[in-house]
Amino acid sequence: MNQLRPWYMIAVGLACMVALFALLFVRLDRASNTASAAEARLRATATDLASITQLRRSAENVRLDPLKAEDVLSAARETLVLAEIPAERLQSVTPEGSRRIADDIYSTISRQTIRLHVEPLSVAELGRLLGAWRLCAPAWRIQSIELIHGRNSSHDAFAVRLVAAAEHRGVAPLTTPDRRRNRLP
Repeated sequence: MNQLRPWYMIAVGLACMVALFALLFVRLDRASNTASAAEARLRATATDLASITQLRRSAENVRLDPLKAEDVLSAARETLVLAEIPAERLQSVTPEGSRRIADDIYSTISRQTIRLHVEPLSVAELGRLLGAWRLCAPAWRIQSIELIHGRNSSHDAFAVRLVAAAEHRGVAPLTTPDRRRNRLP
């Protein structure tokens, strides 16, 4: 029996070590699962924060009233000055009117578009113009850029046509069907 006793002690010691390692493994697995869940919550929070930031930026860009043609022209000239482009290159600014894009019973959101024609511009000047546009007219988002290369112009000179759009909020008309139903007699 004396000869078996050391083997029992070794077996009991090994069993305790295996139980200890199993317990550590279970705790490590739980910690890993907790860390994975926390990481998923962190990613979801970061996504939500990015969405909120984007919504806040877009909310600032909805104007309360449409801009007049004179305001758009002055914003275009201010942009050219900031971009260090001579104002004589601005050929035309053409407002295209408003188009309703959303309604509820209290207000409407409309999109107003304008066309700008600037020439001649190099690609570098166009980049400066677009950067200045974001600073001078943040409500106006560039929708399209058309570069037209002239036959008699240098290889880097283009006629540029920009289409920009801005959203504005207005009061809903009183004659909507929903409002007629909700009126008191």
